[in-house]
Amino acid sequence: MTHLAGKFESVILCEDIRDEVGNKKSLIGVFSGDIIVTALPAQLFVAVFMVYRPNTGRDCEASFELRLMQDDIEIVKGGITSQILAGQEAVLVLPKALMRVENEVILRLLISVNKEPEEEIIKKRIFLMVQPSF
Repeated sequence: MTHLAGKFESVILCEDIRDEVGNKKSLIGVFSGDIIVTALPAQLFVAVFMVYRPNTGRDCEASFELRLMQDDIEIVKGGITSQILAGQEAVLVLPKALMRVENEVILRLLISVNKEPEEEIIKKRIFLMVQPSF
């Protein structure tokens, strides 16, 4: 994803993000594709890890407005402002939250950087796994 102000180098949806020694993060339960549940309604833990690198070669401030959606229904809205030093990136973490899913839906994360038009940076289908009958 590219913006006038920079780009997202990583966007990872997982179940939990933990702080480690040495300014490291552990991402647990990474969703590598669509999300399969065994029953509906379902409850899922979700967290998001993002790395944003501005295009500028100087210190800057970036504001991020985020919306997490189930289909067209907004379930979470928030904002983060980050001071970014020249040559560095902003690491943004949306901490673990419990999400209830009633039906098969599309989970989407929309983000606006510095009031630019909103972009979809995560899109995952949440659907019911049908067990084969023998």
